[in-house]
Amino acid sequence: PTGELLPRPDVDSTALLTEPTFNAWGIPFWRCSAGDDPVAAIARLLDSTQALGIPAALLLTRDLN
Repeated sequence: PTGELLPRPDVDSTALLTEPTFNAWGIPFWRCSAGDDPVAAIARLLDSTQALGIPAALLLTRDLN
């Protein structure tokens, strides 16, 4: 997380720590941005978790302007 994002009242600081936490715990994750198809993203996530045999996460993201 960058220093300028943490103090912003419109930004949940927990969201900024999610990806580093998943990386530290070894949890694979994928992002679904505003322009992506969420149904397809969920299908890819399920396919990946079944293939890997471990939990994974899908992050629904938005741009921070």
